[in-house]
Amino acid sequence: MEKLIASLADKFVYGLLSLEQGSQWAEALHYFLTAFSFIALLVVIITYSMGFVTSYLPINKIRIFLEKRKKFGVGNLMASALGAVTPFCSCSSIPLFVGMMQSQIPIGIALSFLITSPLINEVAIAMFLVTFGWKVTVVYILTGIALGVVGGMLLEKLGMAKYVADWVQNIHKSNAVEEADTRTLKERLPEINGEVTNTLKKLVPYIFVGLAIGSFIHGFVPQSFIEEHISTANWYTVPLAVVAAIPLYIDSVGI
Repeated sequence: MEKLIASLADKFVYGLLSLEQGSQWAEALHYFLTAFSFIALLVVIITYSMGFVTSYLPINKIRIFLEKRKKFGVGNLMASALGAVTPFCSCSSIPLFVGMMQSQIPIGIALSFLITSPLINEVAIAMFLVTFGWKVTVVYILTGIALGVVGGMLLEKLGMAKYVADWVQNIHKSNAVEEADTRTLKERLPEINGEVTNTLKKLVPYIFVGLAIGSFIHGFVPQSFIEEHISTANWYTVPLAVVAAIPLYIDSVGI
């Protein structure tokens, strides 16, 4: 799928628009079209998948199970471990996180999943083993899980639940089914379609803006600039590396 999207972007940028291959504008536009199309497609697939999951699974039982294990961060640890074993990048984790919020799973537990999911990736683990050895790989895994657990617990303690967008909460309130749901797939589809459409309307503008910024950096900020300022042993190199990475769409494997 990625190759097909890249091929279509090639035809549009270098064929239809006749931009010179290798130019800054061409590179930025090609990067944007490829990444935006791929992420938008992933969001649609994941959102529909989550819609089917929340429609068929006994979400209330799962929520109660996790709530009972909030003490001492056990629920956060379970959610963080789930995020570690699921092969999702940040764009795929967001719809799952929204689904958790719609199901009224405690925000701290949901955030533990959201934090860890894009940090730890199975392919990245294999690459770490080959490149750095098992000790660094174990530190990478444990650090990712620890960040999810601590981050989720801390954000819940800070009262972040009140900042959950109204549209997420309203979807749950309007579509919650407390009793055993005997509807057919055909009967469930309008509800699932409505949730997917609502989610896309809210997420796509942020994806668009974020990738536009990342694409500009990709096309106009030379790699040598980042290497020159990050490779030196100054106190500001780590914060600079973090800030430079924020606008770029790069998953753990790409890093």
